[in-house]
Amino acid sequence: MIKFEIYKRGQGIYVRFGTVAGMTLVLLIGLNWLWTKILNSFGIYLRSSVTLTVGAVAALGIFVLVNSPKFAEFQIMTESEMRKVTWPSRKAVTRSTQVIIFMTLLFSAILFTVDVGFVWFFKLIGLISGG
Repeated sequence: MIKFEIYKRGQGIYVRFGTVAGMTLVLLIGLNWLWTKILNSFGIYLRSSVTLTVGAVAALGIFVLVNSPKFAEFQIMTESEMRKVTWPSRKAVTRSTQVIIFMTLLFSAILFTVDVGFVWFFKLIGLISGG
């Protein structure tokens, strides 16, 4: 039997909201696809009835899933762990990004130089023809 109550109300609010929002977005995209691609050749009443029925059943499924004890506990623990994360400052992220870009450019230049050197060497010994 389905209980229409929120499991552990007030806990894991942000993760639950994000999950419901994501699932609702996927549901709406699916309903749009159903309406425009699958049921396109049917009459408006049948299209509306099928789309609303599928949407209502899927919305009920989302509610049941998000409020099932195992899934809800997982979401509550996820939010709890995310609160413990120490996020880097904007300055640290900017500095790390600069270092990564510099190192990427440096390694690219080194590999380019080695590649040009190998091509020159292979042309010199006649292994490849120059063009």
